[in-house]
Amino acid sequence: MRKSAPELLLVSCGSGIDHALLSLDGLAQLPCAQDGQDGQNGVGISRAEINAENELVLTLSNGHSINLGAVKGEKGDKGDAGVGIANVSITEAGNLKVTLTNNTSIDLGNIKGADGIGITKSEINAQGHLVLTYSDGNTSDLGVVVGKDGAKGADGKDGADGVGISDVAVSTDGVLVITLSNGEVKTLGNIKGEKGEKGDKGDAGRGIAKTEIINGELWITYTDSATPVNLGKVSSDSINECLQFTRLDDGTLSVAIRDDCKDLVDDLSIPAYAYGKAVTQIAEQGFYRCKYLKNVTIPITITAIGHFAFAETALENVDMPDSVTEIGANVFSRCTSLTDVKLSASLTRLGVGTFALCTSLKNVQLPSGLIEIGGSAFGGCSALTAVEIPNTMTTIEERAFEGCTGLQELTIPASVTDIKRGVIRDSGITKVYFERTAGWEDKTQEILALQAKWKTIFVDKLYWRQQYI
Repeated sequence: MRKSAPELLLVSCGSGIDHALLSLDGLAQLPCAQDGQDGQNGVGISRAEINAENELVLTLSNGHSINLGAVKGEKGDKGDAGVGIANVSITEAGNLKVTLTNNTSIDLGNIKGADGIGITKSEINAQGHLVLTYSDGNTSDLGVVVGKDGAKGADGKDGADGVGISDVAVSTDGVLVITLSNGEVKTLGNIKGEKGEKGDKGDAGRGIAKTEIINGELWITYTDSATPVNLGKVSSDSINECLQFTRLDDGTLSVAIRDDCKDLVDDLSIPAYAYGKAVTQIAEQGFYRCKYLKNVTIPITITAIGHFAFAETALENVDMPDSVTEIGANVFSRCTSLTDVKLSASLTRLGVGTFALCTSLKNVQLPSGLIEIGGSAFGGCSALTAVEIPNTMTTIEERAFEGCTGLQELTIPASVTDIKRGVIRDSGITKVYFERTAGWEDKTQEILALQAKWKTIFVDKLYWRQQYI
């Protein structure tokens, strides 16, 4: 008889399985058990890590650790080579073509879009609108883009003063030196070239034998021909319009200005010749009261200057040629702008009032051959500070230096034999030196007595050198 296999028996008490039994003999009758007590809490994993030896270590919630051994395998075999992209291109049709490293080609289709629309022109019209013109011919008005004028900005600061050139000079050794307005000096190096070779001797030249002005035209006679050459008109304004000439007994001419030109002339060059004749005299009152006449050039043909010839003009300087031997009275009187005078070396006498009331006259050189100073010749020349009387002088006329308040002293040379009354009246002269005292009367006491009586001086203020110094 075969032995039966064991069976698992499940015993249920109520709705659940209470317990299970193995039975060799089949179903057994067992009583139902009572509810057991709750089991203890389970143990969990609080941490898992792989240590330096590649071992998996578990840390349990009750603090215990369990080492589960190595978990990192060995390095596997090297894999086969991968496939990459060798080239990317776009065909003429616009397709994107990719070539792989294994020579496989992949066509990814057309990626070229349709032609876009561009801007061919942009402008701002008269109303201040921005207008765009597109490549398809259409236009768009984008509205006003020009704003209103902004407020006026504040004035900028003045710029710094510039630096200019105050002087340019070339030194004796040829170096160019520039001095700037800030005082800085710049040396720009040598600009003087080496001396060139001497040129060939030129042909013999021709000189001028004679110069004439006939009817306002210049005629020249050269040394190599007896026939004069007409060079045309040279001074139509001054000769034909403003100057008038008078024939003198010796066949020469005197010159004067026309009355209707007196207020027109400020610079004047008196011609040496007119109508083929020499101009030798400046007529009496020839340029009297030409109130704008500042400069005059006197030619070397002039020998005499008449009374009041340049009186009451605006002359500033006078350079009298040595050809002049005679001047009349008051030739330069009341020329209040006159400051410097060079007289002719040929003069022997100064006329009456020659420089009377020339209040700006500072410098005058008396010629060495002068023998007489006319009455009031320098009367009222308040700016005159020094006068050197030449040792050829013999006579000083009345009031010659009256009112010369700038003069402080005067030296009378031994050649002087006659001094008239009032020579230094109302002047600034306080000392007079006589190179020769013999023959002069000392009026000091007489003057003092008259001064005390009349409170003024009526006689000369001349004193001997020894008594007044």
